[in-house]
Amino acid sequence: KLEGAGVDALNITSGCPWTPEAYRYAMPPVGTPFGYNVPYSAAIKKIVNVPVIVCGRIKSPELAEKILAEGSADLVAMGRVHIADPEFSNKVKEGRLDEIRYCIGCFQECEADFGVRVKCSLNASVGKEREYALNASTKAETPKNVLIVGGGPAGMEAARVAALRGHEVTLYERNSELGGQMLLQSYVPFKAETIDGLNFFVNQMSKLGVKVELGKELNANLVDAINHDVVILATGVKPQIPSIPGTNKANVTTAWNVLQTKGKVIESSNTVIIVGGESVGAETAEFVSELGKKVILVDARPKIAIAADLAPSVRMLLMEKLEKKGVEILTGLNITEITDTGIIAADSAGKTQTINGDSVVISLRQSENTLKSQLDGKVKELYSIGDCLAPRRVLEAVHEASFISRQI
Repeated sequence: KLEGAGVDALNITSGCPWTPEAYRYAMPPVGTPFGYNVPYSAAIKKIVNVPVIVCGRIKSPELAEKILAEGSADLVAMGRVHIADPEFSNKVKEGRLDEIRYCIGCFQECEADFGVRVKCSLNASVGKEREYALNASTKAETPKNVLIVGGGPAGMEAARVAALRGHEVTLYERNSELGGQMLLQSYVPFKAETIDGLNFFVNQMSKLGVKVELGKELNANLVDAINHDVVILATGVKPQIPSIPGTNKANVTTAWNVLQTKGKVIESSNTVIIVGGESVGAETAEFVSELGKKVILVDARPKIAIAADLAPSVRMLLMEKLEKKGVEILTGLNITEITDTGIIAADSAGKTQTINGDSVVISLRQSENTLKSQLDGKVKELYSIGDCLAPRRVLEAVHEASFISRQI
């Protein structure tokens, strides 16, 4: 009927913004299947002669090409892909796939509306392309030796922008791989595609000639020994161990250890208690549940605060996954002691209860800013960016890094 009425093309999408269930398909976050509208476009294409367009979580050139090759649509539409990387189509056309800044579906502020400026976690220049342009005219008048401590998203974005501006950049990362919290996040099944966005930064380090030193942790004395004009601290976060009895027991570990070892530190456990319900804890709960473990997530706050630091639509999908996996969520409980067989917790009235488990995983975090206090007053140009200022999101880390490197 639409074709007969003179419609020139059909753009196949789904969902609506008015119910939580349908919202995820109107504005699909990470966790939504890739190309979920393609079965509909393929069916519609069989009965019309006008061009059929399809959209919805089509983020890779390989998937787009497959859709076209199979005849499921005549055109593929991509929205957030081009927010993350406005040069996406040009890079595909020129075969520069390793230079694409892929969308990771985090949905942190690209859904902003009602006059709020859209932002992208990985692309700080969205909405301010003129001010943030990087070209011959934005080269630094006096190139400097820039030392960056920390190889997470903040450190790598700072290195990328500083290198593009002509500075000599050296980046130190204490772990054997670049990525920081983004790398750990990519181990979580729900957020596995985070690796796509992370690879952009890693590839840029090599392409731009940033000298990367892995497996080397710096202290103030080592910083003094390195030739530098500027020091940028992007040292991120570290586990926050609560001041309660039992945290040094053999059955206690951290969310970071669980993810870094791909679950080996808890492989002999049947029941795992996770302490702390921010995104780190909630995502670790999903990771552990995928290993076939019974998971109990404990937090002092009400249930509405669980994973509340995620975008609402992302949180909704994660909470559904936790429910389907049978993750038990206990809220309003403060941990008072860790025992050999679990934890003891107290509610707001002071009533205690024992929760049994084979392993206790602490997912609380705090800024790692030791080096800043050691270097204050000793370095002429010293900057701190990202989680070492305060534990937050990838968005703040990348945006702060991008801004600082434009000031040097």
